[in-house]
Amino acid sequence: MDTRRVRQLDGCEHFGWWASSRLGTGGQHGCRDDAAGPDFIIGANHHGTIFKNFAAVKQSATLRFISFGAVSFTIAGVVQVALGIRGVSEILHFTLATQAYNDTVLYAFFSMVMFGSIYYLMPRILLKGWPSAMLINVHFVTAAVGIVICLASLYLGGLVQGKALNESETPFLEVVGLAKKFLFGQSLGGLLLLVGHVAFALNFVLILAKPRATRVTAADLFQPAPEMEVAS
Repeated sequence: MDTRRVRQLDGCEHFGWWASSRLGTGGQHGCRDDAAGPDFIIGANHHGTIFKNFAAVKQSATLRFISFGAVSFTIAGVVQVALGIRGVSEILHFTLATQAYNDTVLYAFFSMVMFGSIYYLMPRILLKGWPSAMLINVHFVTAAVGIVICLASLYLGGLVQGKALNESETPFLEVVGLAKKFLFGQSLGGLLLLVGHVAFALNFVLILAKPRATRVTAADLFQPAPEMEVAS
């Protein structure tokens, strides 16, 4: 069998396994503890490669999004292991931390990687480059900052909630009230994400409306990637 085809099948198999381990029915928070080891191996491999070629991340919008997603992938693995520890689970289970973990997996990792993939694929499908590097920068910065604010608020809120829930003398309504100030942080992060999404949507519409250069071919566009994906 062709080597490239084998790698594609391995990638599909790993993604299917990853999705079932993260979103399935087994284990704490729908996770399986046996998913953590491969997560760390994959993360270490990626982070080592990026660290040696960090200059490329500064040039390519695609690598910025992919790298952010890869770091989030590793963080999700660390959180998964932590939630599998009984003492930690007793505090964080049924709190905002559960939502924070889901957001780490589905948005900080998956969605950011998908955005990076779109930034890479669209110029090659349409045979024309992205019209605005500024909008790409706005998208990345607002999305990254928004995610950090949102997740930090939810994880911290979950910790405060969990400690209050484990204190029998604390009234339940008071525990619920503790979440309000942390939900404000989530709303602020969501507002930044909205700004990023608007920037992405505008750039997406502009690339669809942008005229294609004459005599351009797919082979031409696969080579000058920095010119199409420049983030500065």
